[in-house]
Amino acid sequence: MAKKTNKVDKGIGFIWSNDKTADNQPDFKQEMINLDGKKVEATIWIKKTANGKPYALLKLQDAVEAEHERHEYRMAKLQGAA
Repeated sequence: MAKKTNKVDKGIGFIWSNDKTADNQPDFKQEMINLDGKKVEATIWIKKTANGKPYALLKLQDAVEAEHERHEYRMAKLQGAA
């Protein structure tokens, strides 16, 4: 799937629902520009408390670092499958 993008000001962005292929993947994911002008990846997981109240877990990470972590994960999976 192609990345959805929108031209926005620094610190403002859109976040789209993620096409999940596994339960541990975020519910929403998007790259955006932070207030310092750096590209970051925003991910959100929708969770529930022990008594059933919904909440959102937000993670902001440098976009290059996030891609590097995904690459390392994929490589480790491939090596384990060999």
